[in-house]
Amino acid sequence: MYWVTGTCDRLATPDGNQTAACNKAVGLVSYSNGRRSFWFSIPHKSLIAFSGISESQDDKAGTLHIDLITLASSPHANPSVAKGSCSFDNPWKGRAHIRCQGSTEAGNFAAEFTTDGQQPEGKSSQ
Repeated sequence: MYWVTGTCDRLATPDGNQTAACNKAVGLVSYSNGRRSFWFSIPHKSLIAFSGISESQDDKAGTLHIDLITLASSPHANPSVAKGSCSFDNPWKGRAHIRCQGSTEAGNFAAEFTTDGQQPEGKSSQ
């Protein structure tokens, strides 16, 4: 898992606009089965993970096709079948933008984040 820091430009859930409470870090997770996720969070409240397996990317940018959105609030995690996508710039190349949107039976989710240009922190989980 890697973390990038910066500015949460937008976070919206079916409960409404959560931007003011959005954390100033986003998790980048790669799983051994090929699944990847972007984790956005509201500190001490919840985690919103946009997740998918199908991805296209080059060394500058990419798109992750979303098939699950998980809304986790301790102690419950509720993954939901979703349709959507995340577009992202390569955070190892400097300032990057991450934009995710998706819909589930519960409603629409959207997140936008701009990194501060610092290298991601953490290590590969594979």
